[in-house]
Formats: sequence, structure tokens, C-alpha cells
Amino acid sequence: MTDTQKRQYLGDLPRDIQDLIYEGQHEQATQLLMKQKGLQKMQAAMEAGRIAMRMSEAFPETSPGLSPGAKSKLTSTQKYIIAWAFVTLFAATGCTAVYYGGRGIIMGAASSKWPSVKGTIKKCEPIRSSSNEKNRHSTVYHARVIYEFTVDGKTFTGDQYSYGEPTQGSYSSADSAKKQFPQGTGIKVHYDPADPRESVLEAGIIWSKSLGWLVVGLILVGLASLVACAIVAVAKDEREAAEQSPAGDVLKAASEE
Repeated sequence: MTDTQKRQYLGDLPRDIQDLIYEGQHEQATQLLMKQKGLQKMQAAMEAGRIAMRMSEAFPETSPGLSPGAKSKLTSTQKYIIAWAFVTLFAATGCTAVYYGGRGIIMGAASSKWPSVKGTIKKCEPIRSSSNEKNRHSTVYHARVIYEFTVDGKTFTGDQYSYGEPTQGSYSSADSAKKQFPQGTGIKVHYDPADPRESVLEAGIIWSKSLGWLVVGLILVGLASLVACAIVAVAKDEREAAEQSPAGDVLKAASEE
């Protein structure tokens, strides 16, 4: 059986164009499309590439001449799924950062107006925040200060130092906070009068932390929006190119009937 006999063809496209694409003669296929369809050279070249992609996806076991370069192992649908997955990841990460930054600003502003009461340090200990990433040892720690205070005869326990990301560093730097907050010493505690379970040691907005989260989050959300717009634009261009293709003409004629 010859190579020509082994070829498979798309039923809605001329075989002479598909033969040229099988043989890797993409320039000749472009010229033939210009003659048959009356397309401009750029439109014809895009149409030839679209046909080659369709053939490559439909008949992956056929000749490598189906595309001008190496054939992609991913279909258009798979590429779109991967692209949207990255958009979703960026958007989710950005929204999370915006949430933490916005919460830090809102709660920090509210805490500056809260009443305060004298509390007692119960414990100060280093807490591991994160560890190995991609085979790289990157364990960091922050100091967790646990304190106790009384409001209207009821005792409450808290461990929120401020509304903002805690400063992270080595174990020794986190452990040295014990000297700043020795067990049993008194400390000023700011609490929410509507819910004393919500308390903090350092009231007010920590701009260096909260604003940083907010800016990073907005950048990520903005990038996700730009990429999403680009994906939609590419999909629209491909759809318009498909409508100008022979297959598109057949479907259009069928719908008019």
C-alpha cells in the first residue's frame, strides 16, 4: 500500500489541499486556497494552518508533514483548558491576597478605636510557618504570643499580635521574642467591645504588611484578567477564521437552507 493510499482525509475539505499539506507543501496549499476561495494571502495561510491542525488532531498517526513545524502533542481544547487553569490559579491567589490585605486594613482601622485592658502574657513560642519547597530547605518561624485578659468578669485568651502578616525569620529570632514578652508580665490588650474574643496587642493598620498584600493581589487579578481577555480574543479570531473556511461555508449554506 502506498503512502497516498494510507492517507486519511477530512470529508468537508478538498483532497487536493489536504494532499499538499500531507506532503509538507504549505506554500502551495496557501496559493490553492487563494485561488479556490478568493482569500488574501494572510487569510489563506491561516486557513492552511487551521486545516493542518485539524488533520493533525484527527489523524495523529499520519505523516509528519501535517504541520510546518513539529506537531504539538496538545490539542487546542487541551491548551485552552491549561490556559484557563492558570488564569483561575492567578485569580484565586490574587483574590486571597486582596482579602488578607483588605482585612488587615479594615480590621486594623477598627482596632485603633477599640478599648484596651491590661492583660497577662501566658506564653511566647516560635511557630513554624512553612518548610521545604522544591527540594530547598526554607523553614521559617514567627513568634506566637498567647495572652489572657478579663472583660466584665469573663476571661478571654488571644494570640493575635497585629492585623498583618507576622514577621518571619529564623528559629533563633522568633525564640528571642521570649525576652520581649516574658511569661507572667502585664501587657496592653485591645479588644472588640462587641466581641471580646477578637483582640490584638498592636492596634492600628500595619501598612507595610496589609498594603503589600493588597498591591500584590491586585496585580495578580489584573494579570489574570489580561490573560483571560487574550484567550477570549484568540478564540474569537479562530472562530471567525473557521467561519471563512470551506467547512464554515458548508455550515452556513446548510443553515440558510
